[in-house]
Amino acid sequence: MTSFLNEQFFQLSKREKFYAILATSLFFSLFMLFFQPFGVNNYDPKEEVTPLFTITMFGLGVLVCIILLINEFVLYPIIFKNEVYKWHILLWLLWTNVYTATFIFLAYNYLGNWHDFHWKSWFEFIGNFTTVSIIPLVAIYFYAKIQQVQHRSETSIDHEKEGIKIIQIPSENQSEIKSFALESLLYLEPEDNYVAIHYLHQGKEEKTLVRTTLKKLKT
Repeated sequence: MTSFLNEQFFQLSKREKFYAILATSLFFSLFMLFFQPFGVNNYDPKEEVTPLFTITMFGLGVLVCIILLINEFVLYPIIFKNEVYKWHILLWLLWTNVYTATFIFLAYNYLGNWHDFHWKSWFEFIGNFTTVSIIPLVAIYFYAKIQQVQHRSETSIDHEKEGIKIIQIPSENQSEIKSFALESLLYLEPEDNYVAIHYLHQGKEEKTLVRTTLKKLKT
């Protein structure tokens, strides 16, 4: 587990992050509008989807968008200035959920005249918001994996055109393939259930992990 958490994480571009935030915000508005979770319509005894309620839900979506934009384009670059590993991302996702849910919780209570403003409700709201956010997070994760594979493929093609020998190291179940220029590889060593790959990147030695064994790589 420690080795897995210390693997580097593939980063989306700023444009991809921006589109992901827009999609997430739109999903949140539509989900709140059609499913009305968390008792969002409690301030309306009739619980009808009125034009005002629709505008309010899309307004919350705009708020989510602003919150996430600040989170990703202001706070993220300040906190993560170097390599980003999977344990960094797990902590960041936890922070993002608490941070975003708290602002939405405050907005929700403001609209409802602070009728549900207490600690228990806040904790419940964070849990419910996290459950809803799983759907866009899974979609973004799979998109990132597809982009990662495509990026490695394009990098390999570019290197082949330049006459650079490329070595591809697959994981045990072939779910992940890491590509390296042969001249950049330093050495491989076993590390728990992983193989640690030491290589040069911009003149500095770096390490990444692949879930496999040296024995399987030899075969």
